[in-house]
Amino acid sequence: MRKLLESAPFVYYAYEPNDSDLLEFAAVAEILGFEQPSWKGKNEQALRSSPAGQKSIASHIKGFLSDLGSHDMDVIVVLAQQPDNSFESAGYMLLSYDTIKGYAYLIYTAVVPDYRGKGIIGKLLVLAKELAKANNSQGVLLEVMSKGGHEHAYEVYKHKGFVELTPEEIADLPLLSPDNTPIVSPENLATRSVMLASV
Repeated sequence: MRKLLESAPFVYYAYEPNDSDLLEFAAVAEILGFEQPSWKGKNEQALRSSPAGQKSIASHIKGFLSDLGSHDMDVIVVLAQQPDNSFESAGYMLLSYDTIKGYAYLIYTAVVPDYRGKGIIGKLLVLAKELAKANNSQGVLLEVMSKGGHEHAYEVYKHKGFVELTPEEIADLPLLSPDNTPIVSPENLATRSVMLASV
């Protein structure tokens, strides 16, 4: 685990999926619980219980990350410092370097509702570009729902320097996973946009 940025009250940490720091895995699990309430409901006690419970959570998160099919990845966790100097999860980002040939791929970003509107997404996207450049990637690619109530996310990415690619530009990109499975299927392009930011 390494600290990337501190911008009070938020601290941005990066670690790899095989990081053994169980407390940080627990932090990611808490955020994933925000994304998946039913999962959190069944496992919330383990998040705050014994080391064995935390180890179980860590195994779950390792499995989740493994299912994404990428091993060269940074998991960025945003923690918010509280008045009593404790920390709670505020957001996260998953950035892969080997899902798409030659590009970093922004798999997920999420910010806990209480911390939205405080600049976290903007800083995460800046970090994504910096990390991509450090890993010799040509740019950062992402896929975003551009219709059906997701227009706000599309506009945020656009405001932060991501440009929507045309079907012709997408066709020229190596949008394949290491096993040659297309990342973006043609039928998805009816409701989703592929966006690119240079680094």
